[in-house]
Amino acid sequence: MAGVLIKTLSLLMVLCLAGTVLIRLLVVRPAAGDGQAPPGRAARLVREANLQAHVLMICLEMIGYFSDQPGSQHFTFPLLRLFYPSTGNYIVVVDRMRSGHGPRIRDAMRPAAAPLPVYSINAPAFLWGIGLSDHRNFWKSGFDAVMITDTAFYRNRAYHTAGDTADRLDFTRMARVVDGLFLCMPVQTSASPLLANRDR
Repeated sequence: MAGVLIKTLSLLMVLCLAGTVLIRLLVVRPAAGDGQAPPGRAARLVREANLQAHVLMICLEMIGYFSDQPGSQHFTFPLLRLFYPSTGNYIVVVDRMRSGHGPRIRDAMRPAAAPLPVYSINAPAFLWGIGLSDHRNFWKSGFDAVMITDTAFYRNRAYHTAGDTADRLDFTRMARVVDGLFLCMPVQTSASPLLANRDR
């Protein structure tokens, strides 16, 4: 949680220094506790502000735990092993079905995040783990949203335990996640290819 907050604040600071206009982007950090925001609060505020046509919510979930140990990555369903590496040294952009935001953000992040691998997945919200963060309430409210994650408990076996300490975080690779996300920020403005041709 602290690591995500640090990187979120760092990202926002860099964006301010770069003069990037975030008209079409809402970054929401995980709340304290289990990473879930109070049900629907953030999504409700956006809806009340009548911003639906201008918002892509990017949720920075757990983004700091990586392992180069073979077999360190676990999956909801064994079938996913056919598409994703079993070594937990990559980041994933999670998107819902019939949306192209996840693949586009993945492709935009890869150059700056390298050599950190970036993958994406489009999956139904009922698949365990897909909707376990703040982006879920945005989906429920009809907004576009993606989650960027290291897959949390599917990789970090000490997740939400006393052993889940800061010294286990890889700040170098965490910084690469933020670098990659920053690279795709400028295309979130009026000429945004990420938000153009909305394909829900």
